[in-house]
Amino acid sequence: MGFSFYKTSLPITTDGIKKIALPKSFDWIMMVMHSRLTSSEPIDAVNSHPYYLQLPGKLSIWLVHNGAVDKNAIARYLGMEGVVGLYSDSFFLTLLLGRKIESVEHNSIVSAVKDIVEMNIVKSSLNFAAILLDDISKNVIGLAVNYVSEDHLNMFDYYTLYTVELGNGATAVASSTVALYLNRLYGYQAKPLNNKVMLLLRPERDSIRVDLRQL
Repeated sequence: MGFSFYKTSLPITTDGIKKIALPKSFDWIMMVMHSRLTSSEPIDAVNSHPYYLQLPGKLSIWLVHNGAVDKNAIARYLGMEGVVGLYSDSFFLTLLLGRKIESVEHNSIVSAVKDIVEMNIVKSSLNFAAILLDDISKNVIGLAVNYVSEDHLNMFDYYTLYTVELGNGATAVASSTVALYLNRLYGYQAKPLNNKVMLLLRPERDSIRVDLRQL
């Protein structure tokens, strides 16, 4: 098993960051990628996605997020009010997910996400994708959440996530912009997820097993 982690505050169009290094041979690959647009949160390498959190003896999390959550409420819950101005809402969301998840078992993940929803910290959307690695067993789970708040359903077409079957056992969960390009330029048929659902993706040798859960 191997993994790579890269983030930068440079625009995605900058020369030198357009290629992704992949191993020459592999049984499967799981990745999260994100290009960030923000108008109010700090813009620097620290606050670029993906966020990485390691909980020693427990699990590691790589997370990307689209939308807005109440970082002040999360910081109060975590006892981190003193640094709330230094980090983005997605940073605090990553810490909150790490606090809530007990293991990479499906029921534990579903319970953690439902707990976060019930905290009423979602401003626009809780749409995020994450890779979870059990540091002990080395089991890997992919997680995608499609949750748009009632006040922002008029922007559902923008916030919603799409699933795309890429062939050869490959599955992608993409934002509306990426789905548009996949459809128009490459002929894929991206399908929008319903609101308030989550996908759990477990890699197997020749495919990705997908488990759909309602929130």
